[in-house]
Amino acid sequence: MSVSVTDNSIEFKGAMNDKVLAVLEAIGLHLEGEAKDELENDPRRVDTGNLRNSITHAVDADDKSVLIGTNVEYGIYVHEGTGIYAVNGDGRQDPWGYEDEDGKWHITHGMKPNRFLKNAVERNEDQIRQYVEQELQSN
Repeated sequence: MSVSVTDNSIEFKGAMNDKVLAVLEAIGLHLEGEAKDELENDPRRVDTGNLRNSITHAVDADDKSVLIGTNVEYGIYVHEGTGIYAVNGDGRQDPWGYEDEDGKWHITHGMKPNRFLKNAVERNEDQIRQYVEQELQSN
């Protein structure tokens, strides 16, 4: 009696890689939308919509990861806050003034953070888990 064994490991690895990339894409797209919605929850943060419109995601097939973020230079200040409100505590501690485009002067202690990226991830941990489970259970 002879036993024949077929090595399907290459096909299996390829199929698993495809599933991983598909779930990362789904997660990235979902969290991109959620981060944009998070900015909408604080209307004073939306001026031109430039930050909201810049939020995007990218899947890194080599690292098997998804990045969600913005390339807008002031995005970090909105996310982490400034002045006395800075999340990491190293913002400017004394008030400062600035002149707006109409020539009016304002005094500020900084801006409270809107952690639109962090909040989107934390609020959707169950949904992220569901994306992974659904993809692994599909054919």
